[in-house]
Amino acid sequence: MHPTLFEADILEIEPPSRIRVGDVILFVSEDNLVIHRVVGITSEGISTRGDNNNDDDPGIVAPEMIVGIVVSAWRGQMRRRIYGGRIGRTYQFFLCGQLRLYRECRSSLAHLYRAASKLGLPRLINRFCRPRIVQFNINGNTDFSLMLGGHIIGHYCQSSNCWQIHPPFRLLVDEAVLPKPLIDLSLQGRRRSYFTLR
Repeated sequence: MHPTLFEADILEIEPPSRIRVGDVILFVSEDNLVIHRVVGITSEGISTRGDNNNDDDPGIVAPEMIVGIVVSAWRGQMRRRIYGGRIGRTYQFFLCGQLRLYRECRSSLAHLYRAASKLGLPRLINRFCRPRIVQFNINGNTDFSLMLGGHIIGHYCQSSNCWQIHPPFRLLVDEAVLPKPLIDLSLQGRRRSYFTLR
């Protein structure tokens, strides 16, 4: 559901009194909890789709599978309303169009983007733009994210031992100067993180 919802968001859920096309719902699918937007309602059930997807979900959601409707999301101290109905549907159409446009332009702009990131622009902007590293503990796993203001702009991939910065923020952040976290797993039941500068 990115960019409507992020992994660390805390959600407010209301009981499903009335479901409309455009609502963001929480439902059970194959013993998993899923949050997607309603894109169609028929006599057979409810069709859903994630805001970050171009295609509808393969299964139909029956009314008894619905846990509730997402009405707002908290990110830190900021509460955002999650719109449903016509406004939510319009938002979803806008996001799908934006994703299609991005996917079509991505290949043609990739060469220009790589060239700009190699010109040293990140090193110039880094003096004014200071990202911060935030550690999340999710289900016993430690995840490191890079934040710029209130936006997550990258993640640390422990398997490849490098930072993965999302476009277009790679133009603003020099990955070479970011510290690498080292996770000490020798502490029983606790994880301690250290950072090393390259």
